Amino acid sequence: MDHITKFVTSSSQLIDLIENESEKANVYVEFVSLFTSLQYDSKTGFTLKFDSFSNSTLNSSPFVVNFQEPFSSDTRTKVLRLCDKFDIDLPIDFNSESPSFSIENIYLEKLCFVNCIGRYAYNGIHPVVFAEKIRPISLPSVMKLLTNKTVNETAFSLSSIFDNLINLNSNSNRSFKFVELENYEPKFGEFIQGRQQNLAVQLKLKNPLFSASRGYQDSCKDFDSMREFESQCNDSSVKEEPTTSLFNNESGYKSREASDEEFDPNPPKRQKSVVNETSDDVKKWDGSNDIMNSSRIGERYTVEGKFLNIFPIRFDSLDNLKYWSLRLYFQPTEWYDRNADIIIPNKNCIEIMVFNLDEFKNLFGTLVNNSESLSLLLFSYEVSLEIKRSKWSFDKTIFTSVWTLSNMKILRKLEIDNETNQRLTPTTEDIKNNNNGKYKSKIKDDMAWNDKDELIKFEDLRVPINEKIFFKTVGMLISCSFTHPSFVSLVFTDFTYNSIPQKYLFDRFLIDYDNKLELDEGYRVIMYHNQFEEFDEEVKKVYGYSTREMIKHGTENISGIGIICKLSIKGSLYNDKLHLIARKAKILTNSTVRTAEEDILINSLFKKSFHRISNSAIMFQFDKFSHCFSITKSNGQIALVTGSELGHDNNNDNHSNNNNNNILIYPSIDVLQSATDSENKNDYILRIKVLSVENDKELIRLIVTDDLDEQEFINPNNILNIDILNQTLDTINESLNFMESINNIRLRKLIDKTIELQITKLKIKDSKLLLWTPANHSLKKILSQSS
Repeated sequence: MDHITKFVTSSSQLIDLIENESEKANVYVEFVSLFTSLQYDSKTGFTLKFDSFSNSTLNSSPFVVNFQEPFSSDTRTKVLRLCDKFDIDLPIDFNSESPSFSIENIYLEKLCFVNCIGRYAYNGIHPVVFAEKIRPISLPSVMKLLTNKTVNETAFSLSSIFDNLINLNSNSNRSFKFVELENYEPKFGEFIQGRQQNLAVQLKLKNPLFSASRGYQDSCKDFDSMREFESQCNDSSVKEEPTTSLFNNESGYKSREASDEEFDPNPPKRQKSVVNETSDDVKKWDGSNDIMNSSRIGERYTVEGKFLNIFPIRFDSLDNLKYWSLRLYFQPTEWYDRNADIIIPNKNCIEIMVFNLDEFKNLFGTLVNNSESLSLLLFSYEVSLEIKRSKWSFDKTIFTSVWTLSNMKILRKLEIDNETNQRLTPTTEDIKNNNNGKYKSKIKDDMAWNDKDELIKFEDLRVPINEKIFFKTVGMLISCSFTHPSFVSLVFTDFTYNSIPQKYLFDRFLIDYDNKLELDEGYRVIMYHNQFEEFDEEVKKVYGYSTREMIKHGTENISGIGIICKLSIKGSLYNDKLHLIARKAKILTNSTVRTAEEDILINSLFKKSFHRISNSAIMFQFDKFSHCFSITKSNGQIALVTGSELGHDNNNDNHSNNNNNNILIYPSIDVLQSATDSENKNDYILRIKVLSVENDKELIRLIVTDDLDEQEFINPNNILNIDILNQTLDTINESLNFMESINNIRLRKLIDKTIELQITKLKIKDSKLLLWTPANHSLKKILSQSS
């Protein structure tokens, strides 16, 4: 007998169906909801729960989903694919004796919308849906559907869920916050902001005390379409046709319905709105310099244009925002014709300040968490900003005015020119110096590694009991096993030691059979097939063969290839042993752009490997090892090639040729702010007062002024940034470790001191930034003036 499918919006409707339907076995239901928890038990199999957060509470009416064949390979594949789509790692080995796990409160980390179709039943406690189809709905598709105000059952369910989440977000006693979501990003923030405003209007219209607004309702018809549809749904919940859905075909699921039943991913385009004036106080930027020079604190403007750069140019973690303020350099459309070969803040672009981590997350969300992901967002689009003239206080009495960012809306994608593309994707010449064969690395992180996990050595790994940790590391691939049907097992080492208990390291020899890793000298990880296939494709591109094809015959060992990898790992203790799951893996060849932090670990690995692997063994495998190891042949021996970590422009010889420079004494900072000639080798001696100091292990920034009069407000044109970069310390005869050894108290003693400083220009390679940095002044000499 053919079954019918009913669209339901809550589990309470399932109870009504059970009471009313005589042929329960043939009644199927369809619902759209939010994936909230996943359990697995060796006796019952998978149990999935979905919630719509009615009454703005969790588990008020969850859908409970089981499977007709709980232990079949098809069921396991369905669940694994669903979790893979949403990047949910399963902490389990299904082949263990009693596998079980529970993942709760998924919605606190990510919003996972799902469409489910299945047969319902009642287990004596609550209704259960035995799923036949579970299909993920991508967040961009959800946003597009609701933005276009599509009227159907799917849209109504999603609209209700979002309104419930907004109420949940506004409750300070609840843990759920939009800005804490892993998949929160600017477009999503705009979407939430728009729904919050719509919801506020609807609540106002329903308020009987707001009767004076009845004449205003005609202008709010767009907000009423969902309410009209709600009444239609209440009249009839039986579908003649399957509902329109938003299924991401990339998830691995193939829809069995006809193509005309699938969601159209390209609905009619709507004109994208720009930042609206939230009040009469928000003015439109007219492109005049008067705004730059005469705006008062508190004034706000909307302005369209594009970002030119950021400073610091490169940072691996948002933790750096604890130590310094982020600068964004933005060029209004009215200034596109101004020369931007060199960035001149507030002359040919606007310098916008971001002062702390909370401000950053509110603006850009949690997906943007390092310089690479921020650059990819800012440099790819024309945008509309709302900026505000804000007060920047240096102490209780002295302050200046700066531009800060209140809101950002994406207008259109930019056509990436060669210069911008070079900034985002360095060329081979940026990485390798062909004249001497020495390899360079530049501080740049791959966009796929946009997480904020710590980069550590194996010896530094600590896993608390009953906790999950996330970290990054680098290692040499030693062995690889394909015996398990669900994943690939791999053994890595960075030649450091850790006594944490773990499974045995299989086939752990280092090229020669009699030279083996110690049992605590490596780590074993598992990698699910989809991640491994991506990694294996990279291996093929580098070596011409797959990993399986290069394993030493009769073994599972691949140490003879010398593959160095960067890994993103999820770790825990399972049965009191180390359990590591590789979330991402990337091969690090000599031409791979690496961060300075990665270079430290890789160079350590190289040096230690020379003590553990014989020179003759590496010589025999030289052609393979030379892909990832920076090595060369010298007099019949293998030698390491050390690369420069400097990121400044090699053509800038400020430090080496300072003796030949002209020295100008006591110029005005206002004049220096307008300096555009990057080839000018003049040095300048300034008599300045230090207003503030920002620093971490990579950067010290002195914020100074030549306005030495005792007054509260300092004109921004009289303030200069002087930067001391870790990369340049060796050019002024100081140790690279000196930056970290500086006591913050010593730096802070410079504040409010008047000092003399000789400065010069420093052009940062592959950027438009021209920095001011000390010339012929050691950092120790600068600090000596604080006493």
